Amino acid sequence: MDEKLADGATYYYQVRAVDKDNLEGEFSPIVSAMTKKLPAKVMGIRWQKEGAKAVLQWARNPETDIREYVVYKKSFFGWAKAGVSRETFFILEDLKLGSDSSDYAVSAVDGDNLEGERSDPLSVLLR
Repeated sequence: MDEKLADGATYYYQVRAVDKDNLEGEFSPIVSAMTKKLPAKVMGIRWQKEGAKAVLQWARNPETDIREYVVYKKSFFGWAKAGVSRETFFILEDLKLGSDSSDYAVSAVDGDNLEGERSDPLSVLLR
């Protein structure tokens, strides 16, 4: 078992048998394997006002196995998970009309639970 491999990297392997007398056989032919890449960075993040609420929107990721998008909100202590969406939008329930601006970012999670890089942050100020 080869563990802690880098995402999107190619690895090459050879094996050979060793018997109980510690005699070594010939090496096998070289085989290669590639680990899966992380989902792409979420792009096109924007927001729009809908009534008294703000809605984040973004472009759909190119990968066909995206399971969900994770929305993050910047807080005093760093980025915290604000919610999850299976669509390319998220209603900002916690943002109140006339409140200070908040920064948000979105990442994509695929069917193998690999999470890609977060989008560039976006400031939202609901007036």
